[in-house]
Amino acid sequence: FTTPVPGGPDWKRVIGPLFLPAGEKIAIDSSAGIARETLPAGTEGAELSLKLELPLSPYNLRSELLPDALTLSWDWVAPEGFVLDHFKVRRGDTPVGTSATPTLAGIPRLVAEDASYSYTVTAVSVSGAETRRSPAVQVLPEFTAEEKAYFEWKYRYFGDTPTLAADDPDGDGLSNYQEFLLGSNPRIAPPGAESELSVEKQPGSLVKYYSGTWSKLPDFQKLKAYKEEVLTAFCFPTTQENIWGSKRNAGLGMCIEGYFSVPAAGNYNFYLSCNDGAVLLIDGVPVLENDNRGTSREHAVRMNLKAGSHAFRIRYFNYDAGARLLLHWSGDAFGKVLFDQSAWHLSAESAGFDEYIAWSRDSDSDGLTDAEELKRGTDRFNADSDGDGIPDGDEVDKYHTDPLSTDSDGNGINDYDEMILGEAVPIDRISLVPLCEIGGAGYTSCSGEWEPQGNAVRCKSLRGEIEYSFTAPQANVYKLVIAVEDVQYDSSGELNFFLDGKFLEKRELPSGAREKREITIFTPHIRPGVHTIGIEWDNHKQFNEMVCHGIGISALAAENSARSSHGQILTMLLRERNRIEIPTCSRVSPAYLEGIAKYPELVTVSSADEVRLISANGWFAEVELAADAATPVTAAFENAGYSVSGQITWKPTNLLQEESRTIQIRKGDSLLLYAFPEDARDGEWQIGGDIKLSGQYGIPVPHKFTEVGTFRLQARFSSAAGRISERDLTVEVVGYEFPQRDMACWLGWGRDWSIPECGELVKIEGDDRLLAFTLTSSGTSQNILAYPDDDKPRYVLARLGEKGPVLDVQQISAVGIYSSGRTYVRLLDQLEDGTKRYVMGVVKSPNRDDVELRLNIFVSGVLFDDGTVSKTLAADDFNELGVAEVLFIYSPEAKTSVCHNLSAYQNGAYMGLRR
Repeated sequence: FTTPVPGGPDWKRVIGPLFLPAGEKIAIDSSAGIARETLPAGTEGAELSLKLELPLSPYNLRSELLPDALTLSWDWVAPEGFVLDHFKVRRGDTPVGTSATPTLAGIPRLVAEDASYSYTVTAVSVSGAETRRSPAVQVLPEFTAEEKAYFEWKYRYFGDTPTLAADDPDGDGLSNYQEFLLGSNPRIAPPGAESELSVEKQPGSLVKYYSGTWSKLPDFQKLKAYKEEVLTAFCFPTTQENIWGSKRNAGLGMCIEGYFSVPAAGNYNFYLSCNDGAVLLIDGVPVLENDNRGTSREHAVRMNLKAGSHAFRIRYFNYDAGARLLLHWSGDAFGKVLFDQSAWHLSAESAGFDEYIAWSRDSDSDGLTDAEELKRGTDRFNADSDGDGIPDGDEVDKYHTDPLSTDSDGNGINDYDEMILGEAVPIDRISLVPLCEIGGAGYTSCSGEWEPQGNAVRCKSLRGEIEYSFTAPQANVYKLVIAVEDVQYDSSGELNFFLDGKFLEKRELPSGAREKREITIFTPHIRPGVHTIGIEWDNHKQFNEMVCHGIGISALAAENSARSSHGQILTMLLRERNRIEIPTCSRVSPAYLEGIAKYPELVTVSSADEVRLISANGWFAEVELAADAATPVTAAFENAGYSVSGQITWKPTNLLQEESRTIQIRKGDSLLLYAFPEDARDGEWQIGGDIKLSGQYGIPVPHKFTEVGTFRLQARFSSAAGRISERDLTVEVVGYEFPQRDMACWLGWGRDWSIPECGELVKIEGDDRLLAFTLTSSGTSQNILAYPDDDKPRYVLARLGEKGPVLDVQQISAVGIYSSGRTYVRLLDQLEDGTKRYVMGVVKSPNRDDVELRLNIFVSGVLFDDGTVSKTLAADDFNELGVAEVLFIYSPEAKTSVCHNLSAYQNGAYMGLRR
């Protein structure tokens, strides 16, 4: 827009971009800005009004940029009677400088605290009169990426209005810069509760379609969608047809977004199956990714969600034909269902609702929202900001400690130690006395390649195990501080710690940290003598290495022996974390005992054949009872450091005085039976029906029920005087056995298997540590789908009724299986004819005898070293570290990589496939 200016250059202005809706007038004034007004009803068009005026201030501002400065110049025609003295230049409201000529050089290009970069110029007369400000020109400094992002965010909400990063315009407790980090609106405070919002929820999700040939998920924010629509059902099974309204199958990208409602706070499972790749984000946080192209493998995640509304987004792409996208979810109150049926969107934009969602985000799943973490100064992307081993949320809400301090109360005992020792132990009465230091190079045995480096030792092999020994001078609990350094270039690795061959804990070394750090672990109560500390470097990535600098060992001691002896401190500690209630009597034999323990594998129960593990801290045992005397029972914990004793009497069951007409017991249980009325003093009793027993008054007889079924019992008592008492009762004997005791699963992958229908009286219960666990029924069988979270044992239980005694236990044992890009593929050598030999590492951890791997090449020009395209790896093909190497012969004519798929089988039963 050009205006001729008498005596000076034309005044050139750029106006827009402008949107002119029908029925609206837009008036533009160079000093007042843009004003809008509504035209009379029925007006079809729009009006644009431009005020014709001459500049009364400097105009046509221009900038010349240098690396660290700028030169600002402008045009100027003095109004009649105006005698110029100088020009004044401002950045926002901040004076920058003055000039006697229409140019100012050397203005620093610095990042300003108020994030205002709009420059204006005024003219000042010799009398001190000052013109209005010129139209502004925006000149940005040399931003870093974050500074530029912050400026663009600030400009979106405040425009040229100067505002400081530390300001809090909406008074919600977060500064402008913190709101920028959170991605929230600095001009709107979040609602106190979702109920305060009034939004209209519509079924369906917004789906945007993109076109491209990607080999991995693209950044859709940098791409333009060619079409979008709202779908109430966006999931689809494998198909060669066009996907919904996209009019394509191959080369398709989709971004699906909306909201879903969580009925109650708790754990929810999400299951994602796709071809070729997809990622699920909840409240803006990536929680589940599936990039396993070409397979139907389903990935799963278990996460804790608060009740209420949550945002979701799915990014998906398909490279070639055969598209698939299936997202299911399940919760405590409902089984596995398609997720898209639960999705909804808003009928109109709501800034308040967007703010509610932003303030609900918990990026590191530590129990504190990102907004809370920004206020507290904790790391919203690290669940343990101070690295003391306690999640930030637990520090704030459970233990009431400082998530930014390892010793919140300053008593010399760090927060992690206090948590491990428990609330029952008086912290002011204990101390940790140094016992010894073991250098990293002072190991007693190892497997794999370990290289001493001064006092430290480095694992040079892909994986490795190392052991140290120390002497415990007395029965006690000991603290181990292991100093390690992760020399990693690719991804995180894991360390497993053992004491005397028994697993203690797993810790992850974060990717790329490459710094010395200390890992604190407490031992269980151990007896005096020599003990071994084992460290397993559970790695599968090439270039990752681990250095052990040493182990410091301290002993638990009483700070003030006059107030509490060492023995009393130990008793308080062990009693707090190991619990069992031994009943005084039991209707059945064996008596059923179930308890919790910090280390359930160290529990022993006298008179019990075995102690079986059922959860992270759960265990049960069965004790056979004597019919004629109480049976003494002792449950001992942590190498007999603490024990609970009692006596269990086998309580007889009097069928003529039994309150219920139905008795439920487990298969293999015995009842101590007799039958006489309450007022009887002598006589004989008989039990007929499905069992045959008889005896004298007051003398019970044991009977073992070895078969499952319903047993009808007919009780009869004949007194010495000839009075007859009779009654019929039913004994329901419930049994259940899993067809396979130990199910091997591919770590991180789901495996499903069938179990017999259990009936109404049996309840199947999955380990709450699993990533996901679902149970479905189909006719005469049930189907379990489980996703293991770790390669340590997990359990599925069959109980008699809800929370009743355990009927049987099925163990779930995950196997970590890694190859190709997750381990290494490297050129071994090249022959004279151009043929190349490649070697690939395969890791199987643990190396179970009943699990075999099958590899199949599906491209031409590539063979295994034996000339075949199929290879089976049995347990004997792996070394002591669980590593096998596979050789490929790569011909000069080959046009692809050494492409193959890998499948796993347990005793011939399919476990999973990786392409």
